[in-house]
Amino acid sequence: MYNAGSRVEGYSSPLHVLILAPLWWLVGDDGIYAASVVLNIGCLMALAVILSLASAGRKSSRYRNATLILLAFCPMMWMTAAMGMETPLVLLLQVLFWWQVQKSGDEEESGRSRRLPWVVMTALLVLSRADGFLMPAAAVVWLLCRRRRRPAMVVAGGLLGSMGLLTTWRLLYYGSPLPNTYYVKVSGPLLERLAAGIQSLLEIAADSGLAAFLLVWFLQVAVIWKSREKTDEKPGTPTLLSRFSPRVPPFAAFFGLLWAGYFVAVGGDVYRERMLAVLFPLGMISLVNFAVPRMRRRALILLILVVLAGQLRPLVQDRRFAYAKPKYDAWIALGRFLGEAHPGSLLAVDAAGKIPFFSKLTTVDMLGLTDAAIGRRKSDFFRVGHNKQDVGYVLSLRPDLIAVMSLDIDQNYRWGLDGKTYRQAGYRLRYLLNCNPVSQGANDILDVARTSDEEIRDLIIHGYRYGVLERSAESPANPRSSAASGWDGSLMSARN
Repeated sequence: MYNAGSRVEGYSSPLHVLILAPLWWLVGDDGIYAASVVLNIGCLMALAVILSLASAGRKSSRYRNATLILLAFCPMMWMTAAMGMETPLVLLLQVLFWWQVQKSGDEEESGRSRRLPWVVMTALLVLSRADGFLMPAAAVVWLLCRRRRRPAMVVAGGLLGSMGLLTTWRLLYYGSPLPNTYYVKVSGPLLERLAAGIQSLLEIAADSGLAAFLLVWFLQVAVIWKSREKTDEKPGTPTLLSRFSPRVPPFAAFFGLLWAGYFVAVGGDVYRERMLAVLFPLGMISLVNFAVPRMRRRALILLILVVLAGQLRPLVQDRRFAYAKPKYDAWIALGRFLGEAHPGSLLAVDAAGKIPFFSKLTTVDMLGLTDAAIGRRKSDFFRVGHNKQDVGYVLSLRPDLIAVMSLDIDQNYRWGLDGKTYRQAGYRLRYLLNCNPVSQGANDILDVARTSDEEIRDLIIHGYRYGVLERSAESPANPRSSAASGWDGSLMSARN
């Protein structure tokens, strides 16, 4: 991903990469985050239009108004835009696909079925993320249960064709049928994954308003199954589909509950609600469609206010919404500094995102997302997002610098890099990075080569939790000189 000539699929979304690559050409390193945020905002605006259109056929405007109010006041949606990742793009494609599937499922079987839009939407979803194939696969089952065979077969054909082409390309270029991110994240003991996934789902549901949407889906399923019990008494020999078809809930509930189960099965996500983002808009329109026909105006307003209160809880509870000025990004600052101070160095890092991107250094991903050797190793435990590590392998590559998060205040670092291990390998702490949300100006990156252990301990306590280990020129494991030899300076800014 970062290293020229290294063929490892360490990115989350092929489609997002294809879109951002030409944008990066136009705006460069400094503008790519802003460009991605603008793209994300555009996707969320298009999402609002789709939800509005999906409610346009209703007799009352209350459907549309209530849905758009819930969408507008959902901090989790704001978060997806600010992260700059592929989530809003995936979300837009998923909601557009849901709308078309639901419309098709509600129509009578016709002799014609538009194939191209179905195939294009299916292919885009497959390209949107490694798990993008799951929604079309769920749609095939749902459409068959609704006796919509023609669109089901079209989606199935598009799914098989796009997955076949993508898998073939992956085998030819990367040498594996699945992205490296899959091998890293979907691993570890199943029971541990399930326990972590359940805990994460319950926490997110309680903290973000998602619980209301999950509840309404369960209610939809219960109401449909109870109200259609008499369908089993029809004369004739029923088929499996004819038995099941009357009891299939709307596609939002069908897919939403399956997706929540998938989230649990993989153990959750290190970005918490990122994988569950689609459940919010689908849950909103499901809640409104379920509640409006059954509730009077005042009761509906009260329900919307209660759900909004749940959705807005992150504004006071989630530290990610603790906005601060001036803006400070520790990873960008460290990446730029290391690229300038240690050009040509080999860097090992546990935050393989902005630091490698802005440093332009050849990088070893200590957690395996962009390193096949670590990503493919087996793991006998589960940690959400980061349960692959191999400190022996990393040290065997003899990186010039190792950037890693603190384990404690005594200069022990995570992922097996305790003080004894890295010192025996010839490394010592060279820099500390300010990880507080507020910048300290020239003191964001400190050279601590000649700083006492007591002073370093105090700095770590006060937020300098990220360290950069440097291999010494005298290290027996490294006969060649370091890219930045000499450990001069005391407790001073590394930029001085």
